[in-house]
This record gives sequence, C-alpha cells and structure tokens, in this order.
Amino acid sequence: RLWEIVRSKPPPKTVSCLQADVVSCVMGMGLEHVEEFVDARSGYSLDILLPSARVAIEVDGPYHYAADSRRPLGATVMKRSHLALLGYELVSVPYWEWDDLEGKGEEQLRRYLQDKLRIDQVPPSSRSVPDGEGRDQAGTAREP
Repeated sequence: RLWEIVRSKPPPKTVSCLQADVVSCVMGMGLEHVEEFVDARSGYSLDILLPSARVAIEVDGPYHYAADSRRPLGATVMKRSHLALLGYELVSVPYWEWDDLEGKGEEQLRRYLQDKLRIDQVPPSSRSVPDGEGRDQAGTAREP
C-alpha cells in the first residue's frame, strides 16, 4: 500500500542548470518535448522525452558517475537498462561533454545534440509539451 502511495505522487521537480541549458537547446531546435516525464510503468523520471520518437534524453551530471571518473554508477546503468527494456531510445548527455562546449556558442551546442539525436530520425515540431502534460488528472504519468 505504501508503495502505491509513493508511486502515485509526482516526484519533486529538481532541474539542474545543466539540464535547463539542454532543455533550452532542445527548444531552440524546435523539437516536441516533455520535461521531467514520469514513465507510469517504471516510475522513472526522464529528464527530457521526445515523445514522437520515444527518445529519452538523460542529462547526466557528476552525481551519475563514480568519483573522479567517467564510469556511471550502478543506479544510472540500471536505469539506462530498464529504459531500453521499456522501449525508449536513450541519449545520454554527460556533463563533461556539455561543459567542453560551453562558451563555443549555441550553434555548437545544437550541432552536438543533432549528432547525439541523429536528428534526421527525430521529426522536428514547433510545439513543446508543457511540463506535466504527460500526467492524468490524478498526477499519474501517461504513456507517450
């Protein structure tokens, strides 16, 4: 019963500056997206979902990696594996790759995401989906 209550409540929304930058770039590319989408089957929160292509963009800051390394932690590896099993194509944006592009301009950031997303496979849209639109009236996430 407790697990049902926990799963029925939307998780608190915490968005890092890094994630906000990536979202801004996705918006600038005109891609239909949902921020902080919660998958109803798993309870996982996806940083950014491109629903038309079932692409999940995970913005992975330093806390997703072992100290002083680029080796993802077990929880991050498990989430990636589960998302793949659920049918999502996962695109990871590691903090060090994004940091390397800081100061090089919006065009470089867009190009980086286009390469990551293989943009020719992701249909662009001028519409973004407002935060929370992936939930029903009870706050439970709906399938994309």
